[in-house]
Amino acid sequence: MASTQAPYVIHLICSSGFYGAEKVVSNLCKEMPGKNMAVLCLTNKNHCALAFEKTVVNAGVKFYISENHTMRSLAVLKELTVAHSSVVIHAHGYKEVFVACLFKRLRQCKIIVTQHGFTARNIKSNLYNLANLTLCRWAGVERVLCVSQEIYDRYQKFGIPSHRLTLLPNGVTLPKSLDKEDAKIQMEARYDLPPGVPLVLFAGRLSDEKDPILFTSIVREMMALQVNFFALVAGDGPLKNAVCEAVEQNGLSRCLKVLGFVGDINTLLAATDILLLTSTTEGVPMVILEAMTQKCVVVSADVGGISGIIVIDQEGVLVGSRDPSQYAKHCVELLNNELKLKKIAENAERKVREQFCLSKQIPIYRDIYGSKG
Repeated sequence: MASTQAPYVIHLICSSGFYGAEKVVSNLCKEMPGKNMAVLCLTNKNHCALAFEKTVVNAGVKFYISENHTMRSLAVLKELTVAHSSVVIHAHGYKEVFVACLFKRLRQCKIIVTQHGFTARNIKSNLYNLANLTLCRWAGVERVLCVSQEIYDRYQKFGIPSHRLTLLPNGVTLPKSLDKEDAKIQMEARYDLPPGVPLVLFAGRLSDEKDPILFTSIVREMMALQVNFFALVAGDGPLKNAVCEAVEQNGLSRCLKVLGFVGDINTLLAATDILLLTSTTEGVPMVILEAMTQKCVVVSADVGGISGIIVIDQEGVLVGSRDPSQYAKHCVELLNNELKLKKIAENAERKVREQFCLSKQIPIYRDIYGSKG
């Protein structure tokens, strides 16, 4: 007879900060709080997980940290699940899938995988992608949640049957809509920004696949067009020094400021006129959905599942080029057309509330986990 006990769900995630995957997990904790859910964060730099931990704990969910080492991770999982007869491991990355599949050899559990995206920076990352696909097909993974159609098609092409695949775009918890003028005044005071100037923002991990260096080139192009704006870079990562060097070398410091990690991202997005995404690869970026909820217009590279969120010139702008002048042209056009900027912002906010609201997806998660109620 099947157990009627609610399963104990552990979100397993390797973390070096508070980025898209971490936000997906923390939002699920907010929407599904309680004693039957926990987060196990694998990291060798505990301080990097502090913001992530805070949001999970504030949601009323237990947060555990283990060093990012396979055997230690297995030992912690064993400790956390010893008192539970029904266990679900929800894995959120390559290493996490590997650890979950090993753990399934130690005790019975259900493995759910969310595929947030595929990064193909080099041979090593391509091998990780192949290993991940292989594990999901043959190592006992029960369900793969694909955040975009592109990801779904890739798994299906690899031979994973459709009954083990679920197309489930990222959803957001809908925050209180902030007054954009009040938010702008707050951010101007906090970061010593010029008053009343339109803001263009890069927000995300400063890493190769996000291409923040392209953002600095776009800012340079916009400066050459003599448009009135100020640019911000919010985030941290391995390319932070390179970004700062690009700012200095290209004389951008009078109109671009590197903020580092920003905890109050919703207020910053509400204060911002344009969120500029320059990624080379994406799934469904949480920051785009967060920007849309705050009526911040998105100008983005047309990669991954972003075209599944944004219809061009209706909810944002997609650019099918790596040419910085093309991005600059679109940004300048929007900043010079206040009515179009406002209309796109309103359309975007409405679309997120109608189609990407996490609370509407919770019954799907409960069904996948095997939860009741």
